[in-house]
Amino acid sequence: MTLREWNARLHGLVVFRALLEDPVVAKLVDLTDRMAAGASGMGLVCDAAAAFEAALFEHTPNWSDYLSNAVLESETICVRQAAAGALNSVLQQALDSELAFLQALCGLTLDKLFQTAYSEQSQRPELAFLPRWETRELDLAAAYTQRLNGQNGNSAFSSITAVFQKGFHSRPPTESGVLH
Repeated sequence: MTLREWNARLHGLVVFRALLEDPVVAKLVDLTDRMAAGASGMGLVCDAAAAFEAALFEHTPNWSDYLSNAVLESETICVRQAAAGALNSVLQQALDSELAFLQALCGLTLDKLFQTAYSEQSQRPELAFLPRWETRELDLAAAYTQRLNGQNGNSAFSSITAVFQKGFHSRPPTESGVLH
């Protein structure tokens, strides 16, 4: 995927539109916006990359864990329709497409992002000092399907803690077990 495609897909989220309001995701969008706009000088890109990493590292060094948790916590129209008993085929197609994109986004590293933006080299020497966030393999579509189907004792609107029992949760549950 090219940088312009990453950027367009982020801005084009429909089912998971609320993710764009997440403070960490918003910083990634700002980074891809600056890179796609061809920000003059590395200072603007460096600032956006550092701001994204600082926001992410406040929660976890692992981008895959953070994003997957944000996706699973997101109350979407698909969650509401599934709770009512049926999911419209148009929304199902949009959901499938966005989950595939978000799955790929979970694996995005800083080096991959630089490679898509600066195809002549995957590493920008002037930005080599930036820390690298972690990623891991996961099956976002399966976890989301579990959530929609209410497996592990969860309803479509309940806490997703059981879905990634070993995973990171960006927001800790309250005493009642509800994420806030």
